[in-house]
Amino acid sequence: MYSFARNRNVACRFFGSLCLFISPAAVDAYEIVSIEEHWELHVGGPDVDSNSPQISMVMSPTGGLEGDYFVFTLNHGNVPGFTAGGMQVQHWYDEEAVDTSNGPQLETLSHNDETISWTQKLSVNNGTITFEILDGSSQTWNVLGGQGYLKASVSTAMETLNSYRPAVSIT
Repeated sequence: MYSFARNRNVACRFFGSLCLFISPAAVDAYEIVSIEEHWELHVGGPDVDSNSPQISMVMSPTGGLEGDYFVFTLNHGNVPGFTAGGMQVQHWYDEEAVDTSNGPQLETLSHNDETISWTQKLSVNNGTITFEILDGSSQTWNVLGGQGYLKASVSTAMETLNSYRPAVSIT
Protein backbone atom coordinates (compact mmCIF):
# COMPACT_ATOMS: atom_id res chain seq x y z
CA MET A 1 0.00 0.00 0.00
CA TYR A 2 1.26 3.47 -0.86
CA SER A 3 0.06 6.52 1.03
CA PHE A 4 0.80 10.17 0.44
CA ALA A 5 -0.52 13.54 1.56
CA ARG A 6 -0.18 16.85 -0.27
CA ASN A 7 -1.37 18.80 2.79
CA ARG A 8 -2.93 18.02 6.13
CA ASN A 9 -6.46 18.07 4.71
CA VAL A 10 -6.06 15.55 1.90
CA ALA A 11 -4.56 12.06 1.90
CA CYS A 12 -4.73 9.32 -0.74
CA ARG A 13 -3.97 5.62 -0.58
CA PHE A 14 -3.19 3.26 -3.42
CA PHE A 15 -3.68 -0.41 -2.72
CA GLY A 16 -1.07 -2.56 -4.44
CA SER A 17 -1.23 -4.29 -7.73
CA LEU A 18 0.24 -7.54 -9.00
CA CYS A 19 2.83 -5.50 -10.91
CA LEU A 20 4.27 -4.11 -7.68
CA PHE A 21 5.46 -7.51 -6.52
CA ILE A 22 6.64 -9.17 -9.72
CA SER A 23 9.82 -8.27 -11.54
CA PRO A 24 9.45 -6.83 -15.07
CA ALA A 25 10.86 -10.05 -16.56
CA ALA A 26 8.25 -12.12 -14.72
CA VAL A 27 5.43 -9.80 -15.85
CA ASP A 28 6.33 -10.44 -19.48
CA ALA A 29 5.65 -14.16 -18.92
CA TYR A 30 1.96 -13.28 -18.40
CA GLU A 31 -0.59 -11.59 -20.61
CA ILE A 32 -2.06 -8.88 -18.40
CA VAL A 33 -5.39 -7.72 -19.84
CA SER A 34 -7.02 -5.98 -16.85
CA ILE A 35 -5.69 -3.86 -13.98
CA GLU A 36 -7.59 -2.30 -11.08
CA GLU A 37 -6.33 0.42 -8.78
CA HIS A 38 -8.28 0.87 -5.54
CA TRP A 39 -8.10 4.41 -4.18
CA GLU A 40 -9.24 6.08 -0.99
CA LEU A 41 -9.15 9.85 -0.45
CA HIS A 42 -9.64 11.52 2.93
CA VAL A 43 -10.69 15.18 2.78
CA GLY A 44 -10.27 16.96 6.12
CA GLY A 45 -11.86 20.28 5.28
CA PRO A 46 -12.88 21.20 1.74
CA ASP A 47 -13.16 24.85 0.76
CA VAL A 48 -16.37 25.38 -1.19
CA ASP A 49 -15.47 29.00 -2.07
CA SER A 50 -12.24 28.01 -3.82
CA ASN A 51 -13.61 24.66 -5.02
CA SER A 52 -10.81 22.75 -3.34
CA PRO A 53 -9.37 20.27 -3.26
CA GLN A 54 -9.26 19.53 -6.99
CA ILE A 55 -7.92 16.04 -7.63
CA SER A 56 -6.60 14.58 -10.89
CA MET A 57 -5.63 10.92 -11.22
CA VAL A 58 -3.77 9.51 -14.24
CA MET A 59 -3.72 5.91 -15.46
CA SER A 60 -1.73 4.80 -18.47
CA PRO A 61 -1.57 1.46 -20.30
CA THR A 62 2.14 2.12 -20.87
CA GLY A 63 5.01 3.16 -18.65
CA GLY A 64 4.49 6.86 -19.41
CA LEU A 65 2.30 9.54 -20.91
CA GLU A 66 3.03 8.83 -24.56
CA GLY A 67 0.12 7.73 -26.71
CA ASP A 68 -3.20 6.95 -25.03
CA TYR A 69 -3.75 7.56 -21.30
CA PHE A 70 -6.65 8.51 -19.06
CA VAL A 71 -7.33 11.16 -16.41
CA PHE A 72 -10.01 11.05 -13.72
CA THR A 73 -10.82 14.40 -12.09
CA LEU A 74 -12.73 14.83 -8.84
CA ASN A 75 -14.38 18.05 -7.69
CA HIS A 76 -13.77 19.68 -11.07
CA GLY A 77 -13.60 19.18 -14.80
CA ASN A 78 -11.10 21.01 -16.98
CA VAL A 79 -11.82 19.87 -20.55
CA PRO A 80 -12.88 21.68 -22.67
CA GLY A 81 -13.02 24.42 -19.97
CA PHE A 82 -13.05 24.56 -16.19
CA THR A 83 -16.18 23.50 -14.31
CA ALA A 84 -16.44 23.38 -10.52
CA GLY A 85 -17.58 20.20 -8.77
CA GLY A 86 -18.46 16.78 -10.06
CA MET A 87 -16.23 14.26 -11.83
CA GLN A 88 -14.83 13.79 -15.32
CA VAL A 89 -13.01 11.03 -17.21
CA GLN A 90 -10.69 12.24 -19.95
CA HIS A 91 -8.99 10.31 -22.76
CA TRP A 92 -5.68 11.88 -23.82
CA TYR A 93 -3.34 11.10 -26.68
CA ASP A 94 0.08 12.61 -25.97
CA GLU A 95 -0.69 16.24 -25.05
CA GLU A 96 -4.15 16.41 -26.65
CA ALA A 97 -7.47 15.77 -24.91
CA VAL A 98 -9.40 13.49 -27.27
CA ASP A 99 -12.65 12.83 -25.41
CA THR A 100 -14.38 13.43 -22.07
CA SER A 101 -17.19 11.88 -20.08
CA ASN A 102 -18.84 13.69 -17.17
CA GLY A 103 -20.48 12.09 -14.16
CA PRO A 104 -24.11 13.00 -13.40
CA GLN A 105 -23.26 14.52 -10.00
CA LEU A 106 -22.22 18.18 -10.17
CA GLU A 107 -21.93 19.08 -6.48
CA THR A 108 -18.67 20.37 -4.99
CA LEU A 109 -17.05 18.67 -2.03
CA SER A 110 -18.49 20.26 1.11
CA HIS A 111 -18.37 17.68 3.94
CA ASN A 112 -15.62 17.79 6.56
CA ASP A 113 -13.74 14.54 7.17
CA GLU A 114 -15.22 12.94 4.06
CA THR A 115 -13.79 9.70 2.68
CA ILE A 116 -14.06 9.06 -1.06
CA SER A 117 -13.24 5.62 -2.44
CA TRP A 118 -13.23 4.27 -5.97
CA THR A 119 -11.68 1.72 -8.32
CA GLN A 120 -9.96 2.72 -11.57
CA LYS A 121 -10.08 -0.16 -14.05
CA LEU A 122 -8.03 -0.38 -17.21
CA SER A 123 -8.59 -3.29 -19.59
CA VAL A 124 -7.77 -4.35 -23.13
CA ASN A 125 -10.01 -6.68 -25.13
CA ASN A 126 -10.46 -7.29 -28.87
CA GLY A 127 -8.57 -4.17 -29.97
CA THR A 128 -10.13 -1.80 -27.43
CA ILE A 129 -8.65 -0.19 -24.31
CA THR A 130 -11.28 0.73 -21.73
CA PHE A 131 -10.82 2.92 -18.67
CA GLU A 132 -13.68 3.08 -16.16
CA ILE A 133 -14.43 4.25 -12.64
CA LEU A 134 -16.22 1.57 -10.60
CA ASP A 135 -17.46 0.83 -7.09
CA GLY A 136 -16.96 4.32 -5.73
CA SER A 137 -18.69 6.05 -2.87
CA SER A 138 -18.64 9.37 -1.07
CA GLN A 139 -20.84 11.47 1.18
CA THR A 140 -21.08 14.27 -1.39
CA TRP A 141 -21.81 12.18 -4.51
CA ASN A 142 -23.07 8.86 -3.05
CA VAL A 143 -22.18 6.42 -5.86
CA LEU A 144 -19.19 7.00 -8.16
CA GLY A 145 -18.96 5.05 -11.38
CA GLY A 146 -20.40 1.75 -12.47
CA GLN A 147 -23.25 3.29 -14.45
CA GLY A 148 -21.17 3.86 -17.60
CA TYR A 149 -20.92 7.66 -17.22
CA LEU A 150 -17.29 7.65 -16.13
CA LYS A 151 -15.90 5.49 -18.90
CA ALA A 152 -13.72 5.93 -21.98
CA SER A 153 -12.82 3.42 -24.71
CA VAL A 154 -10.41 3.69 -27.62
CA SER A 155 -9.21 1.40 -30.40
CA THR A 156 -5.72 0.02 -29.96
CA ALA A 157 -3.18 -2.34 -31.44
CA MET A 158 -2.14 -3.33 -27.91
CA GLU A 159 -3.00 -6.88 -26.90
CA THR A 160 -1.78 -6.70 -23.29
CA LEU A 161 -1.19 -4.19 -20.53
CA ASN A 162 2.24 -5.58 -19.72
CA SER A 163 3.80 -2.11 -20.13
CA TYR A 164 1.61 -0.65 -17.35
CA ARG A 165 3.57 0.77 -14.43
CA PRO A 166 1.86 1.74 -11.16
CA ALA A 167 4.39 4.56 -10.71
CA VAL A 168 2.52 6.59 -13.37
CA SER A 169 -0.64 6.59 -11.24
CA ILE A 170 1.16 7.06 -7.95
CA THR A 171 3.08 10.06 -9.25
